[in-house]
Order: sequence, then structure tokens, then C-alpha cells
Amino acid sequence: MRRKLPTGLEPSLSPWPVTGPRTGLEPGFGPAWFDRVEPLTEETDPSSGLPLRVLSLKDYTEMVLVPAGEFVWGNFRGRPDERPARRIYLDAFYIDLHPVTNAQYRVFLQYIQALDDHRRCYPAEHLALAVKKRNHAPRHWADRRWARREQAERFNGATQPVVGVTWYDAYAYARWAGKMLPTEAQWEKAARGPDGRIWPWGNQWDPERLNFGSRVGRTTPVDQYPQGASPYGCYDMAGNVWEWCLDRYRPNYYAYAPQVNPPGPENGLDRVCRGGAWNYLARYARTTTRQYFGPGDAYQFIGFRCVLPVE
Repeated sequence: MRRKLPTGLEPSLSPWPVTGPRTGLEPGFGPAWFDRVEPLTEETDPSSGLPLRVLSLKDYTEMVLVPAGEFVWGNFRGRPDERPARRIYLDAFYIDLHPVTNAQYRVFLQYIQALDDHRRCYPAEHLALAVKKRNHAPRHWADRRWARREQAERFNGATQPVVGVTWYDAYAYARWAGKMLPTEAQWEKAARGPDGRIWPWGNQWDPERLNFGSRVGRTTPVDQYPQGASPYGCYDMAGNVWEWCLDRYRPNYYAYAPQVNPPGPENGLDRVCRGGAWNYLARYARTTTRQYFGPGDAYQFIGFRCVLPVE
């Protein structure tokens, strides 16, 4: 029996009483996944009939389909926390074509600060002092001392990825958009594909396909490196910004994770980030490299993207 991925809509995370199976009509539950998107192409996946590209109707982000199936998770030649490499199965899901941009995040921030609507936020976010003080504003938007620095202007372009956001901020945005943060396994499959690539574009290193190593000195627009796209067409899955995942971090998790839809460890504080960043060395941009930060951490090299599971 397949293990369902956590969506954040389970009864324990919902403010609404649940007395039986959900129908999708309960207050706050929201529409079914197919009501949250519209197709952008007539091309479909042969096995499922699902459109290969859709538009998220909440934040107007293009999303690409990652079909159901197996892939190699981990790297037997990688660091200890990337081992063992295993074949696992994931249900189909859509993933944002690129990381969430400043322009997209600003729409969310205006909504949540105007209405003070935290119903979809992570239940324990109030325990993070940084989140409580900034009310989901990115660090360099809220901290005037930090914002006055000349370097802050390097990260504020409309099409640059939003940075300076905590895991709680990313979680809140994803829920507001009717989506969720990717599990670590979902992120890796979207980055490397079913053929187990070292880099999103293949197994041959090419420094012209990503923003890394402080060569540019800032984040770049999310569509600047189309030549670095993953097998499914996702941009910036190597370099530019680390991306928050839903999972807690556990160095030995791969050894005991379920073979179908691994949801991440049940306990722990630190959260996983993937993909490397504009100021990190090339080895951190491999599709299997794991990194972690505290959920309340906010740095100018961490952003995120969202997924929409196909249920």
C-alpha cells in the first residue's frame, strides 16, 4: 500500500473539526488540485494523460509535470548522508518551473500582512522570533539596517528569486498558493530525472549553465540559465539559491526511508535545503548534495519553489 505524502491539510494541521473522510468541500480545505491549475499545452504524459505544463492560478507560476515512477535517490559515491543510493517510487506531481520570485512573494506578503491571515501557516511558526517580528517579510525587506546596505539592492529584482526567507515563510507561501514545499525526494527527482544525472543537464560539468562560486556576486533572474534546465525543464535547480524542502534533516535517513513516497523524518528541527547557491562552490550544486539550516534561518542565498501533488 502506497504511503501518502503529507500535504499540510491533514486534520492535525487544520483548524476545522473533521468527523469523517474529507470531501473537499470543508471550509478552508480548498479546491481539488485540478481546479488550481489550467493546462498550458496539449502535450500530455503518455501513461497518465496529464498535461506536461500547467499554470498555477493562485500565483501564476508555470509548473511542469514529473510523472509517477521510480528513480535513483542518493549517490553511492557521494557524502555519507547521500548514501545508500536506492531506487524509490514517487507519485506524480507538478513542480514550479523556477524558484519563487520577489514579485510573486510580494503579492503573498501584501495579502498576509493586510488580513493577518495565518490559518495556512505552520502551526508552530510563532515559536520562531524572526518570523513573529517580520510577519513573513524577507529579512532584507524588514530589517532597515540590513536593507540600507548597498548589497541588499543586488537581490531585489522582480525576476530574481526571493531570498532572506525562513522555512516558515516558504511553508506559508506554499500553502497560500494551494501548493506545498517539495519533499527532498520530489526535489531530487525533478532535478536529476529517471536517469540519475549528477547535474540537472547531465553528467558533464559546465560552469556556464549555473550561477555559483560568487562569480556573479548576486542572485540572477530565474530564467537566466535555460541551458541548465533539468530533464523536466526546471530552471535553477543547480546554483543561484538553496531551496527549502519540506523534510526535516537526518543524516542517515536514506538507510531506513520507505521505498514509496518517503515523507522525511518524523522528528528533528533542521530542515533540508537543496541545489547550491550563487556564493557556494560547484560541488554543492550536484543533484544529490544535501544541506540543512534551522527553520528560522534567513539568508541571502536561500529561496524555495513549490509542488502540487497529483492525487
